[in-house]
Amino acid sequence: MNKHVGRVAMSGKAPLGVARLGAAAAFVAMAGAFAGAGCEAYDGAPYGVIANSEKGILSDRSVPLVVAFDKPVKLDTVRLKVARLVVDPEGLLGDEDQDPDTELDVLLDYYGRNPDETTGGSVEQSEDGKRLTITSATSFPVAEKLVVLLEPGLTGENGQSYVTRERLPFSYDVKLTCSPAPDFASGAYYFLLDVKQPIGVQVQLLAWMDVDPETGKFVGLFVNADRDRDPDRCVEYGLSCDAEKQACRTLPEPACVAPSEKAASVDEYPDYLPNYDLPVGYSFAVQGCVDGSGDKIVFVNIPVDVEVQSPHVILISTIMTASFEKDAEGVLRGAGAITADHLLLGTADSGKTEGIVSARLIPAGEEPKGLKKPDEAP
Repeated sequence: MNKHVGRVAMSGKAPLGVARLGAAAAFVAMAGAFAGAGCEAYDGAPYGVIANSEKGILSDRSVPLVVAFDKPVKLDTVRLKVARLVVDPEGLLGDEDQDPDTELDVLLDYYGRNPDETTGGSVEQSEDGKRLTITSATSFPVAEKLVVLLEPGLTGENGQSYVTRERLPFSYDVKLTCSPAPDFASGAYYFLLDVKQPIGVQVQLLAWMDVDPETGKFVGLFVNADRDRDPDRCVEYGLSCDAEKQACRTLPEPACVAPSEKAASVDEYPDYLPNYDLPVGYSFAVQGCVDGSGDKIVFVNIPVDVEVQSPHVILISTIMTASFEKDAEGVLRGAGAITADHLLLGTADSGKTEGIVSARLIPAGEEPKGLKKPDEAP
């Protein structure tokens, strides 16, 4: 049975013996009917794949994205989105879960019935109706997991339609290529790592990057970032925080919060200080490249092992990849992914680790007190 076509619902109950007899008789009748019809194959809804990909991996983002179907589709029934593939622990996208604070991060939205409403790019259909060529208004990010979403209602020329949303995951191959990227300069950066599996946790990191402006190669020193526990920071806002149990948060609005409270965005960097002191504090050095040859700056590090003493956690072959660009206010921001081949909790191997990276450059003169450069590593 074609996976796009919903199962036929059966209702009504009968005694067990009758049910078995009825099912057997129905099976014989169906077999006879198919035999009389010459075993005609079922003609289901169109089946789509990402063309020219190797297990969903594409090598050239300068080439338009193509969805290829096994049979023609009616263009006016196509509702297609390209989005970042960000899911919760149950595998649900931002517009599929029950959390009102999450939403789908859509990069391109095409509505075949009203093409003028398309945002983020364009979609064109081949003459035979079997291929949709997707051209983004800006290049799709290379350092993130993406997905083409084919919404219910997409119909083939044979009249068969999708009854559920179909996901076609893809990403672009990330090669460690170095080239000058003037906007990604040496300085202080703040990173948020939202790990999704095998456990959900947020990691806050500060880093100093030494970047070679001629080659794009960098050396960085990352350090655990903890909320600033100075209770006097909130006095000017009329708040008195309990130094033993609370920290002063100044963004997004002043409040006394638990030191473990997650950061809402990378713009909260003023509320964090580096913590190199073992066993809770930790730091690790990385090497890698930025590539400024495209419309966005690509950041990739050479795989590195990261160890935290308390609680004892080791990430094996950790890679951070991200695309950086300046926003409308001129702030250099990045978004991407983190992966590690293994996560060791104590001595137990919890398997592969995946998560989301967000980052930004900290303006010169606003570097957190005590942040060390790579040649000052503990």
